[in-house]
Amino acid sequence: MESLANILEHELTSAFEVKDEGSLHRYISVLAEQLAVNERSEREHTEFRETIARIDTRIEEGFKRMDQRFEAVDKRFEASDQRFESMQKSMDQRFESVQKTMQQRFEATDQRFETLQNTMDQRFESMQKNMNERFEAVQESMNQRFEMMQSSMDERFESTQKNMNERFEAVQESMNQRFEMMQSSMDERFESMQSSMNQRFESVQETMNQRFETVQQAMDKRFDDVNRRFDMIFRFVTVGFVVLATLMSVYQFLV
Repeated sequence: MESLANILEHELTSAFEVKDEGSLHRYISVLAEQLAVNERSEREHTEFRETIARIDTRIEEGFKRMDQRFEAVDKRFEASDQRFESMQKSMDQRFESVQKTMQQRFEATDQRFETLQNTMDQRFESMQKNMNERFEAVQESMNQRFEMMQSSMDERFESTQKNMNERFEAVQESMNQRFEMMQSSMDERFESMQSSMNQRFESVQETMNQRFETVQQAMDKRFDDVNRRFDMIFRFVTVGFVVLATLMSVYQFLV
C-alpha cells in the first residue's frame, strides 16, 4: 500500500504542477487508506458470508442427526412391543401345555382306578364263588374289610383330588401375581423412558434457542459494525471529493 501511495504521488507530481507537496502527500495518504479500508471491508464481508454458510450447514446436519435418533427410538419401541408379544405367546403356550398334561394325568389315574376296581371285583367274585359254602363268616368279614378299604380309597382319592386342586390354584395365583408384577414393571420402565425422552427433548430445544439467540446477537453486532464502517468510508470519500474539488478550483483559479 505504501508503494501504491508513492506511485500515485510520483504520477501526480509528474502530471501537474504541485504547489504544496505536503497537501499532495496527505491527499495520497487519505486515498490509499480509503482503498485499504475498502479492501478490508470486502474481505470481512466475504468471511462473514462464509461463516453464515458454515452455520447453516451445521444446523442442517444437527437436524439430520436428530431425525436419525428419533427413527432409532421408534425402532427400539417396535422391538420392545414384539418381544412383549412373543413373551405373552410363550406364556400362553406353556400354560396350555401344563393344563393338557394335568388333564392327561387325571384321565390316566381314573383309568388305572377303574382297571384296579374291575380286577378286584373279578377276584372277589371268583373267591366268593369257590369258597361261598366254607367261609360265610369269613365272607362277611371280608365284605366289611372291603367296604372299609373302599371307603379309605375313596377318602384318599378325594384328598388327592383336593390337594391337586389346591396346588393348581396356588400355581395359577402365583402365575397371575408374577404376570401382574411384570406388567407393572414394564409400565414403570416405559413411563420412566418417556419422562427421560421428554426432558432430553426440552433440554435440546432450550439449547438450540440459546444458540440461535447468541448467533442473532453476534450477527446484529457485526451488521452494526459494518454500517458504522460504511458511514465512515462514505464520509472520508465525501471529504476527499470536496478537498479534490477545492484543490481543482484553486488550481484553475491560480492558472
